[in-house]
Amino acid sequence: MKKINNLLLTAMTIIISSSVVGCSNTNSSNTTSTDGKLTLMLDSSAFIYGFDDIDVAISEHERDMAAGTLKNNQANKSILENTKLLKAWGEEKGKTIVSKNWGWADSLTQKLMSAFLSQETPDLIQGETQMPGFAKQGYLEAFPDELANYVRENVSPIAYKDMEIDGKIYGISLTPSPSLLYWNKDILRQANVSSEIIENGPKTWSEWESVMAQIYATKDSKGVSLNAGGIYVGNGGVNYGAFFRVGTLMDAAGGSIDDSTGAPNLVTDANEKAFQFLINQKNYNQGNILNTKDEGSYFSYFNTNKIAYKVDGIWGAYEANLYGQDIGYCVLPSYDGTGSGGSMLLGATYSSVPIYAKNKELAFESIQFMLSKEIQDNIAKGGQRIPVLKETINTIYDQTDAEWYNDFYADYKEYASYCIEEEIHGLPDFTMKKGKLSNLWNAFGNSVAKTSIKSNNQSAKELLQEAQRAMITEWNKG
Repeated sequence: MKKINNLLLTAMTIIISSSVVGCSNTNSSNTTSTDGKLTLMLDSSAFIYGFDDIDVAISEHERDMAAGTLKNNQANKSILENTKLLKAWGEEKGKTIVSKNWGWADSLTQKLMSAFLSQETPDLIQGETQMPGFAKQGYLEAFPDELANYVRENVSPIAYKDMEIDGKIYGISLTPSPSLLYWNKDILRQANVSSEIIENGPKTWSEWESVMAQIYATKDSKGVSLNAGGIYVGNGGVNYGAFFRVGTLMDAAGGSIDDSTGAPNLVTDANEKAFQFLINQKNYNQGNILNTKDEGSYFSYFNTNKIAYKVDGIWGAYEANLYGQDIGYCVLPSYDGTGSGGSMLLGATYSSVPIYAKNKELAFESIQFMLSKEIQDNIAKGGQRIPVLKETINTIYDQTDAEWYNDFYADYKEYASYCIEEEIHGLPDFTMKKGKLSNLWNAFGNSVAKTSIKSNNQSAKELLQEAQRAMITEWNKG
């Protein structure tokens, strides 16, 4: 059984991503019509998305699965079934469902801001780390009390806590995940690592680093050192994939990127421990394995058995099953092995109702529908993500004789329970006044990337101070 943490008695959606996102079926315009239509941005881990005609989208999905151009697996079957359920729900409400695909990251932020300014938005929008900031800026409608109360009582807090502001809920994620430390057991066996660590993971950072050094000291058949992998840091600039993983390490040390007021706060003893670990890990890897431009390369290195460690969401277990890998995973250990370790929210795609939506009541009803047991059970069965409905968590993973059940589902239940019991947050939203958010994150990204540059001689504290000066300058503008 995989380890969660020392104190947990019992112990978590998707897309494969920090976010894995599929391609849309058809391009659709940015305008919203209330003429018999309900316009929704949909979670790609739960539904087919990005279509003008839901019947065509369903038919194309079925056709592609039959032809083999789309895998005929449980994940895609679940997405198909959920989309059919959504279509039927829309028909009951007298509406045709239309879905928008506005991309992700900066492209999505720009399109959403344009929609807010024009006051022409889909009825249900979707976003990532930018969504708490949109709520604070007044662009999102608070959940009606009845729905908010239902969510608090029946849904895992990982789904909505970062979107709960001043006692109001402004969004919910159907398929978020805690960040977990993964390791390739075969590489650790090749390096003669102890069976205890192979099965349960490291208990402290010093133990973890010792294993990384042991891996790098081991040569392959060509006499080349094995790579330990570790925490992905990116190569500078705004790289949220790196920020989530570095943030997880900082959390495991007891640190964070911001303080209680929401301002950048990097120069702390805990964060210095985390940055020192980042500096040390470059000694256990060849070349630029951990500071590639995009995180896709990092995932590829792990999936092809070129690195021993990575940090990823719960979907890493599903991926390892696809690649036939023997892996272990756990919450990152704390610095000294005390406490509950560290984690951060990954893959949190929030669904919210903008204040300019023309079908607000139905949009909120669609959120209620997406939290129904039928939809949530299908998310669980898909195997890529864990659901957020407590009832589903407590029942679905006990069906060990079901056709869709996989061996790692027992761990899914364990981590889903962990997410109910522990507070797990995403990146700070850093709501700005006049400064540019991209400039602020760029400063952090540049210092993070320098930890893996072998010629860089700056200390952990100096790198943190450098980032803090630039971040707080941007933060204080206006």
